[in-house]
Amino acid sequence: MQPVNLTRIAKRRLRQVIPAGLGWDQSNWPLTIDLIENNIGRRPIFAPSLDVTSLASYLACLTGPTIYAKANSAAPAGSGTSGDPYRSIWSAIAAANSGGVPCNIVCEKNGSEIFTKDRNFTQGVVTNVPTVDIRFVAKGGRIVSSTQDTNITSWSVDGTFGYTYKPNTTIGDVARVLDIGQRDHLGLHPDLVQVSTAQQCQDTPGSWALVSTTLYVHRADCQPVTNQNTRVLRRTANFAVSGATQRNLFLTGEFAGDGFDLEGGALTGGARGVVNIGYSASSVTKKIFYAKGCSFRYGGIWGGNSDSSNGISGNNMSGLIYLDLCDASGNKNDGINIHDTNAYGLDVLTVHCTGFGNGIIGGTSCNGWTLHEAVRGIDVGGWYEGNGGGNVHLIDDSMAALYGTVCRRSRGDRILFATNSYEPFEVRADDNAEMWLYGTRPEPLHSAAWAHVATGAAIIRKNGVWRSHGHDLKTGTAQILEEAA
Repeated sequence: MQPVNLTRIAKRRLRQVIPAGLGWDQSNWPLTIDLIENNIGRRPIFAPSLDVTSLASYLACLTGPTIYAKANSAAPAGSGTSGDPYRSIWSAIAAANSGGVPCNIVCEKNGSEIFTKDRNFTQGVVTNVPTVDIRFVAKGGRIVSSTQDTNITSWSVDGTFGYTYKPNTTIGDVARVLDIGQRDHLGLHPDLVQVSTAQQCQDTPGSWALVSTTLYVHRADCQPVTNQNTRVLRRTANFAVSGATQRNLFLTGEFAGDGFDLEGGALTGGARGVVNIGYSASSVTKKIFYAKGCSFRYGGIWGGNSDSSNGISGNNMSGLIYLDLCDASGNKNDGINIHDTNAYGLDVLTVHCTGFGNGIIGGTSCNGWTLHEAVRGIDVGGWYEGNGGGNVHLIDDSMAALYGTVCRRSRGDRILFATNSYEPFEVRADDNAEMWLYGTRPEPLHSAAWAHVATGAAIIRKNGVWRSHGHDLKTGTAQILEEAA
């Protein structure tokens, strides 16, 4: 067989339709989407055109002052210069707020050091938020902002329950305990299971128990517990924006592969997230939250359903949430969850994003990508797999167009033995929602599972959707329409 000559592959670039009924805000977010095909049978590539780096708000940050932060648990607080960086991201944000002008915050990699609970974007306080436009830049690799307890520096075997380990400090609350020495079939760090007593922890490999203020951990591999193989996430904030004045925020990397990994984020009450966006007043000028090459994982509290937490929780913003090459996986509830309860006018654009394994540790009606109220959304080339509830879900009067999106092996809620729960579905529209599908690929778990579900008065319009071994279901006056590709 002759090798493929890549220089001679014929490619076609086909401009895609953005449906007029979607009402995409082209005046503020000018967008075209092209389908790039080749002749060797590979998955088509959908390429959007929106260039964030040309926005006036981005350029204002780019030309503003630069503040530096670098995780270093052994060093003093720092002053924010490149030679003496702050030791917490929040210290850099506070300095930016005091400066009062758009700016850059460069977060530098420092070996295995991470920005822990008291050094992350909020310092664990949900009201610690940016009050100016900021461009955050990850430099030198993956920058971890975590809710990991800052004061845990060492572990020792418990004198009574000899298979368990205790940290060097007491601890008031725990959200989740992760085995960061292992990864599951979705590439995520598995949770250790919470039990009630130290004796149960002793008897159950792969568990933890918080008894009063003493934490007991028993790893499944029975190895000694260290900060290198075990992460203790607290019930606290990671990244938040709120208040009456909306801001433009950008999370980027200096070079390809640089980016922010946000892990943990758990607060009581309301829909919360590892990234929590929620303003109290609208903005006449449209704003943007943009993240490229970032991950938002492990939000939420083990067990129960009262304390919800998503990877991205967006609500009540006037403008656009734009995620490019981002991952929102392993969260208690949804991966990407967008609301607009006050009708400020919120759109969402996700490009080549992923959301795996959300809604598996106790949440119900959870999804990889979900919109509510009258939010308008576009997903380009996303991949959502193995989520509880479903993979893509539109509710209320939301609308979305999906291009080449893969929805694979939803697990539904039945595994949680929950009431009012969902059977596995890949794509679903409820109420008055409307969805346009272009070249999407549903892959249900089995032939009895649902590929597309429409209920109420919802409409799903299918254009060149890949054939699936699953079924379509429509109830009420809902419609699932096959349209010309």
